[in-house]
Amino acid sequence: MSLYRSVDEVREALALYLDLDELREDIWEYLVEKKHVEDVLLADGPLSALADEYGKLSLLKEAGDGPRRKSARRTNTPDQRSEILSRISARVAGKESQVQYFRKRSLKGELLRFNDVADWVEAQAKKDGPRTVYLKVAVPQGIVVSVEPEGTIPDRPIMISRENPAISFSTDLLAFATAGDRGVRRVFVSRDGVLGQLQRISVDLAKRYHWQEALATVFVLTDLPPPLSRAAVELRWQVPFLAGRRIVMEIDPAMAPSEVASLYRESRAEMQTRRYRAMSPKHLQLAEFALANEEGPWRQKMEEWNREFPKWQYDEVSNFSRDCRQATRRILK
Repeated sequence: MSLYRSVDEVREALALYLDLDELREDIWEYLVEKKHVEDVLLADGPLSALADEYGKLSLLKEAGDGPRRKSARRTNTPDQRSEILSRISARVAGKESQVQYFRKRSLKGELLRFNDVADWVEAQAKKDGPRTVYLKVAVPQGIVVSVEPEGTIPDRPIMISRENPAISFSTDLLAFATAGDRGVRRVFVSRDGVLGQLQRISVDLAKRYHWQEALATVFVLTDLPPPLSRAAVELRWQVPFLAGRRIVMEIDPAMAPSEVASLYRESRAEMQTRRYRAMSPKHLQLAEFALANEEGPWRQKMEEWNREFPKWQYDEVSNFSRDCRQATRRILK
């Protein structure tokens, strides 16, 4: 059994272990997403391994080369229109049967105050009992599975053993927030418990209303409308292939094109570590060719290049090898 009962306890222990007043929110979110925190909670993994991972990511961040899956997802301050739409969305969502049923049965018809959310979740987690763990298992040949109202059902039992072990495991986490929080709180849930039901409702509402999942949970418990931003920007980094980075923007159609352009320029400046210059078709082909032909002498590779791309022929091996290296470096860094 793990020494820690929740994600928040692991966070506090890690900060103490590293002698930090607080952890970087972006790195912590990455560790949660990549299941490193879950390893500590479920598999009783050592806190030292989590600390090492945090340290590596911190160094990469300082070098500007970290695995920023979500680099400070930013949102524009809501305007009057967004605030009104937020209240309207909450009113519509509040009429949904799943929300009304949960509030009537689990909250006894009494909504919580925002400041009481954390205490209620903690108390309910104790009532619900141990978290549910899901195992991912390969279906042996010859077994037929079908989708039924109860779930995916095999035509006969599947044995989990050393010969047919589970490939991986996972759990459900309820995301929530309370007054004064710097980031999202999470707690493991039992599938059949009250928090398990709340987690499924929150995930569903977040997807359909474009809310943050933690704020969808708060809405169900308190009726506080999750804010609707005019725009949200997510910088997606891919390591080590940094040419795969992307800027993802969610835009309110009511925003003026000039506002969108300004937001994009700011996001692009944050992502670029140097002035961006688009690569020509020739240099893109050089990078692809060099990566596909890493072995062999440069003269032989140059002759093959000249046969394949006669319009971009080279006469000097030194120029060809230099351009290949530069093109490869630019596409990867």
